[in-house]
Amino acid sequence: METEFTEPRENNIGKICVVKERTKLTDKGSYVGVIVGFDGDTVYVMNWNGVHKTKEHCIIKNPVEIGNYYNVLKDELKRMNKLVKNYEKSMLATEKPLYKKSMYWDSYVKSNIFTDRQKKLTEWKIETLANITDIVEEKRNRYNEYQSYKWYLENLIEDIRQHIRY
Repeated sequence: METEFTEPRENNIGKICVVKERTKLTDKGSYVGVIVGFDGDTVYVMNWNGVHKTKEHCIIKNPVEIGNYYNVLKDELKRMNKLVKNYEKSMLATEKPLYKKSMYWDSYVKSNIFTDRQKKLTEWKIETLANITDIVEEKRNRYNEYQSYKWYLENLIEDIRQHIRY
């Protein structure tokens, strides 16, 4: 990655760049912007979300390095698409038995049906359903994290494609 500007800083104002503030992609620290100013070792980069402060070593403005980063992002998005698809299948398989047992939960509220249904739900079944519920909630949370990360990658790739890789 390009770590310092090889030409005078003033010549870089107005140039489009990719900022990579985090080492790991999952930290979601990358964005596309235009260099608008300098103050000591701080670089100001503006995009649709405002003006951000960053360091020179976080700026990627070399087209070849941006292309390499773009390819890394595309590969990561492919991996995430497969992961999300497999995870959706796993979630569905886990949720099915839970839904079968709790689909008519509101019938427990009615007192005359409650006693008959209560007899069918043993302590072991109740504990099993509670454990499945915990697993389903954990899977839903992880799925939401995966979807958020996938959305971040899609938007970053689209920003690079729109603004840099015409």
